[in-house]
Amino acid sequence: MRIEVFFGSWCPHCREIVPQFLKSIQSIGNHGFEVTLTGVPHPPFDTYAPAREKGIRGVPTFIVYRGDEELGRFSSFSGESSVEHEIVLILTDKKRSS
Repeated sequence: MRIEVFFGSWCPHCREIVPQFLKSIQSIGNHGFEVTLTGVPHPPFDTYAPAREKGIRGVPTFIVYRGDEELGRFSSFSGESSVEHEIVLILTDKKRSS
């Protein structure tokens, strides 16, 4: 499994959520998860090739892959959820690209 994270150091939401996510990944150890972080400049994102190629419209955006297949992505979720919960939903096929 691979999780690609697009974030902005200028984004207050990213500064809160991305470190929490990384702490969770670290706490479970490496159980087949590879995490890639890509910092993006201030919008518009279409001026930054890596974000444009992936269709990034907001940050943070989390994209979950199995091999080369994108299983799902999200860039927002309700206050009652978490990054970890959203990933579980994708992995259990309860949520597809939103």
